[in-house]
Amino acid sequence: MQWNRKWRWLWFGLIAAMVAYNLVSLQRSKTLGRALEIAGLGRELEERGDLDAALQKYQEALNLQPRFPYGLALLGKAYHKLGEDDKALASYERALQASPRHFWVHYLIGQLYRDQGRYHEAIRKFNELAGMEDNWYSSNKVLGYVQYQALAYGELGHCYAKIWDRQKALEAYEQYLTLNPSAMDRKEVEQYVQQLRGGQQ
Repeated sequence: MQWNRKWRWLWFGLIAAMVAYNLVSLQRSKTLGRALEIAGLGRELEERGDLDAALQKYQEALNLQPRFPYGLALLGKAYHKLGEDDKALASYERALQASPRHFWVHYLIGQLYRDQGRYHEAIRKFNELAGMEDNWYSSNKVLGYVQYQALAYGELGHCYAKIWDRQKALEAYEQYLTLNPSAMDRKEVEQYVQQLRGGQQ
């Protein structure tokens, strides 16, 4: 009888723990949904050119979800646009702590290095991105349908050309065109490939 009572309390305890866990998960889901909504408002403000208001919205989203990689990426991107690259990198690093294989964040870091003229660091980052084995495709409101591996090779072509490594630039651009046959900038890249093959830069 006492044994049955112990099992009954154990069973009730287990059920109570499961209910509590589900309630916490539901609350987190609602909070994440709200954070996504606020970040979306930030994106709209950013597209209208109101970066200060966008930053406030991204921060508001992060107040709800501090380890929100998408929000941290958006915050970093806005800081980069404002020329506050130290803050941008700090945001990107926080995003990678929360989600180490967040392809977009790796891509954004590479772009930041590229924009600063730190081509060797950009090459390291884009090579890291190109070498990741996973689902290369991402579909979201900001980027649409993107193949990050192709983007990484396109960026590598640009960066190698900037450091006068013609052969690696050619290889990277050719890989970009192979992976992304319907690229919007295909003609432009093909012309550049021809220039590189002809010894021009």
